[in-house]
Formats: sequence, structure tokens, C-alpha cells
Amino acid sequence: MQGIAYLMILIVLYLMAKTVYNLKQDKISFREFWLWFIIWILALVAIFTDLLKIASTLLGVGRAVDLAIYLSILLLFFFVFKLFVRVEENNKITTQLIREIAIDEADKKYNPRYKRR
Repeated sequence: MQGIAYLMILIVLYLMAKTVYNLKQDKISFREFWLWFIIWILALVAIFTDLLKIASTLLGVGRAVDLAIYLSILLLFFFVFKLFVRVEENNKITTQLIREIAIDEADKKYNPRYKRR
């Protein structure tokens, strides 16, 4: 194993510890914790190229590097999709809030017996 592999292992272990810390601080949910923890474990597996070679052979991919790239691209698409869904949900919530505020302001302006809902 080369020096860069040791550095990568240290970085992945730090990221795993940071993930646990974020879970304890309630910055991420338990479900998000497991997603990230699995990603860091897969990163550790990718560092040990022999395991990646075995996996690529079993999956019928020519080279271990190709398998790592394919999986990385799939993972990136998954995260883009998750972000897209979350942005759309936030847009719907924001639109609903703006509508309620607009109706509330109109009631306040034009209704003398206005009572806040």
C-alpha cells in the first residue's frame, strides 16, 4: 500500500467520526447517518484495491477503477435526485407560506374586524 492510501484511510476515518458526531449533535437523522456511514465504508473498500478487483470481476466490469467510477457516478446522480426532491418540497412549502401571508395581510388591510388566525 502506498503513502496516499494511508492518507486516504485517515481522511475516511475522520469523516466517519464526523458523521457519528453529527448524529449525536442531531444535525443528521439516523437514516442519513447510515447512508453516509455506508458510503465511508465503501470508500475504505475502494482504497484496498484487491477487494475492488474481486468485486469488479464478480460484476463483470473490466477494471477495478471502472467499477469505482461507475459507482461514483451512480452515487452522484442519487444525491442530485435527493437534492432536487428536497428543493421541490421547499418550493411548495414556501409557496404555501407566501399565500397564507398574502391572505393574512389582505385581511388585515381590508377587514376592520380582522383577527389573526
